[in-house]
Amino acid sequence: MSSSSTSPTQPTAISVENDINLYTQSLIQELKTKSSREITKYKITKNDSMKKSIDIILNKLPTNAILFEGFTRDIQKLISIIEIVKQKSKESNKKLHQYNRLFKFQTTFNPYKKLKFDKDVEVVDFSNEIEVKASIETDGINENLRREAELEVKGEKLFNLPVLYILLTFDDGFKEYLDNNWTIQQ
Repeated sequence: MSSSSTSPTQPTAISVENDINLYTQSLIQELKTKSSREITKYKITKNDSMKKSIDIILNKLPTNAILFEGFTRDIQKLISIIEIVKQKSKESNKKLHQYNRLFKFQTTFNPYKKLKFDKDVEVVDFSNEIEVKASIETDGINENLRREAELEVKGEKLFNLPVLYILLTFDDGFKEYLDNNWTIQQ
């Protein structure tokens, strides 16, 4: 393996989010093309207000199909909001249709790693880099070469991150346009 200056860029939270967003947009475009129906994207995060989200969804739902996206820790909040929306929509005489798709996104980025913050300023921890540099200087080049060889053989750790898509609509016609990766929620 070559030096760190020529190694590929490590993914970040923003680059992973952008990649998932691109996939979501392609999914929406595919559904729009097949069905000729309008689809609104709604991303749920774990920090979203449930009441505000539910109100927005209930206002949009009668006129649009909504594709919800939840990523890793956001999935729990997404499911809770969807279940409440389904309960509240039972008050109308229309039948709500739910279609689910679970997607696995592979990356070397660890979204579960805690970031250190100090009064709204991110604290960058260089201790690991300092230890590695000190190790290289004291233990010689052999230790560095061993680590590089181990990384090359084993590769970087891959994380399989779940992304849940839920399509909610009052229109029953969507099921004919969905592939086998979608399940129908009764």
